[in-house]
Amino acid sequence: MKTAFLFPGQGAHQVAMLDEMDGLPAGKRCLELANEIAALDIAAEARRRGQSFLAKNEIASLVTTAFSLAAGRALEEAGVEAIAYGGYSVGQWTAMCAAGMITPKDMLRIVYSRAQCMNAASERNDGMMLAVIGLPVESVEGVCRRVSAEGENVVISNYNAPGQFTIAGHRRRVEWARKELAALSPRQLVPIDVSGAWHCPMMSPAATAFAPYLESVSLRASPSPVVDNVTGDLLPHDRNALAQTLTRHVDHPVKWDRCVRRLIALGVDRFVEVGFGNMLTKFGVFIDRSCEFVTYDRLLRAAQRGYGTSGSCAG
Repeated sequence: MKTAFLFPGQGAHQVAMLDEMDGLPAGKRCLELANEIAALDIAAEARRRGQSFLAKNEIASLVTTAFSLAAGRALEEAGVEAIAYGGYSVGQWTAMCAAGMITPKDMLRIVYSRAQCMNAASERNDGMMLAVIGLPVESVEGVCRRVSAEGENVVISNYNAPGQFTIAGHRRRVEWARKELAALSPRQLVPIDVSGAWHCPMMSPAATAFAPYLESVSLRASPSPVVDNVTGDLLPHDRNALAQTLTRHVDHPVKWDRCVRRLIALGVDRFVEVGFGNMLTKFGVFIDRSCEFVTYDRLLRAAQRGYGTSGSCAG
């Protein structure tokens, strides 16, 4: 099978992920790098302060990407190889790191700086994100337009899979949208446990502030395909074009369904979620049921038993 590694973003972070990370061979080192960037003991603080600490944007970004780095190393050591990479939201950076475009330390430093820019933008306005499951895109877009006002927009910030979206914007407008969406009888409306309204126009000041940070980071062209959240196509090789799309990623929607379909067009038929949880695995089932979507830990167990590197690990 042709395998792609998919790296999740924020939203699945839990204190339990730190215990799971301890069990990965590279887990300790990856967390040490994150601690160095944050200048604190993340695991100790998370166990003392709980979920609210992990939900802080800069901490969630570090822990999410550090966990994925450790999980990816475990798969590689078990002989699982990927021909392409994709990352959801901040996972875009983990995908780039796995593809050799950026070093782990630089990647963690840049996601921390990115989060700080986003935090500064969030402090100016109170924003939130809401998952919308079980409604057609036209209905969700229509509600977003109706509740938006001058300077207070609500938009679809994440196109996850058919019938699965996230909206983002000013809190009072999103709450208004929530009431209108509820009247349309969706399967679920779930507030996202993040500290701001990501991937929407509220983050335009963050995108402007983030651009200079990219100038200090060495970014290399990847020998393997890496999909781009902003366009759903592959990341460009040109350095200036790459910097532009990574900047736009901060305040533009994540087109995840397009990313997965682009990888399928490259011949990928097995997608491995390389991180904590199974959010991307669930999305994948709704995008294309003909492909295999599996979490890293399940494939890792199969690979360690000797049959997960090239064939299906179903069952």
